[in-house]
Amino acid sequence: MTERPPRLIGLFAAPPAAKKTVGAPLARSAEAGGAPEGSWTVTQLTLRMKGKLEELGDVVVAGEISGLKVAAGGHWYFDLKDKNAKVAVVVFFKDTRRSPAIPQEGDFVVVTGSASYHLGFGKAQLLGRLVLPVGEGALAKKLEALKAKLQAEGCFDVDKKRPLPALPLTVGIVTSLNGAALRDVLTVIKSRAPRTSVIVAATKVQGDGAAADVADALRRLDGLGRCDVILVVRGGGAREDLHAFNTEPVVRALCSCSVPVVAGVGHEVDITLADLAADVRAATPSQAAELAVPREDDLRRRLHTLENRLHGRAAAVVDHHRHRLHDLWRRLPAPAALHQQQARRMLALDVRLGLASPQAQLSQRGRRVTELARRLERVDPQGRVVVADGRVEALAVRVNKAIARRVEDAQMRLRRSIEQLDALSPTAVLRRGWALVTVGDDATRIARAADLSPGARLRVRVDGGEARVTVDDDEAP
Repeated sequence: MTERPPRLIGLFAAPPAAKKTVGAPLARSAEAGGAPEGSWTVTQLTLRMKGKLEELGDVVVAGEISGLKVAAGGHWYFDLKDKNAKVAVVVFFKDTRRSPAIPQEGDFVVVTGSASYHLGFGKAQLLGRLVLPVGEGALAKKLEALKAKLQAEGCFDVDKKRPLPALPLTVGIVTSLNGAALRDVLTVIKSRAPRTSVIVAATKVQGDGAAADVADALRRLDGLGRCDVILVVRGGGAREDLHAFNTEPVVRALCSCSVPVVAGVGHEVDITLADLAADVRAATPSQAAELAVPREDDLRRRLHTLENRLHGRAAAVVDHHRHRLHDLWRRLPAPAALHQQQARRMLALDVRLGLASPQAQLSQRGRRVTELARRLERVDPQGRVVVADGRVEALAVRVNKAIARRVEDAQMRLRRSIEQLDALSPTAVLRRGWALVTVGDDATRIARAADLSPGARLRVRVDGGEARVTVDDDEAP
């Protein structure tokens, strides 16, 4: 497939080419040296300018710091500006120690030094010896006030940011036709997506009226209705060079765009109000193009990956249903077996139908009645009474015999107990010729040798009687 370069459509004509200067014959080549009679060399002019500036001596200048850079050697480089002009300032390391602190971007300061002219750079500058802060610069205050106002209106709300289109067919670019930013953006788009169309709205990006031009270019480009995404880009520069992108008209034009906007203004460290209002902020113009336009090769690879995943998923689904169909086919019974099963079921239903017929119901009820009659005969009370009478008579005979045996056994045990008791009775011992001697009237106290004192009264029991005796003195032990 043949690739074609991005289609470039300019909404604004490029500025006309500069006319050639007439009078070239008066110029002399650098090799010839010197200057024509009546003219100065560049060196003569710059030396005269340098001398005039140095004649001013020490000066004290107040202004706002812009584009501050601290060199590796410790020197300070910045621009001192007010509303209408600016001058370059250099503070060498040996002089920075006189200042109370390193100044900051946007500080309003008073610089004491001397004016000079740098021959090599071809510009006037102020050699500062002392930098004293006065307060926050008026321009910085104004910018912060505008930022707070727009933020309160929701111009910078994150939830209002729109996603970039996945595959933009037409990209709009708001930038200067003479800047390097346009060249960088077109190079990126051509390398990443050659088929993407490009519409460029040429505009001023610096100087008076730049803010209105940028806002108008945005509105006109969005009004075409052909862009899928718009890039607002500008190359790097000093802080005041980016002033157009810190204005209210540009921010409101960005917020009113109907398509997503990518802002790539200045260097990576530069953050303007346009960056905050855009849907996506890029560090550089090239990165803005990279964010807005995906690489065609990456899209092809992603599409190929998705295609492979889709084929794999479809194959997996087909295999799954194929296995399921095979399992169902194996579980499906053979026609003969299915016929036999249905035949058995029909036979069972026929049997159930025969049993449910009125004749079968009557026959079943008759058998039930016959069975109940036989059960009633088995539980007839008359027969049970006869059987119970027989059992009662048999139990009465058994009870009488048991009582007789119990009485006889009790009588026998009683006789034996009487005989045992009689054998152990003291009277039985008396019948064998023994006597029982007790002391006095106490029949339970058996007399001992100590009780045979003279005059002691004893009671002597023998078989068949008893006698009361008194122990004599001669008989006492």
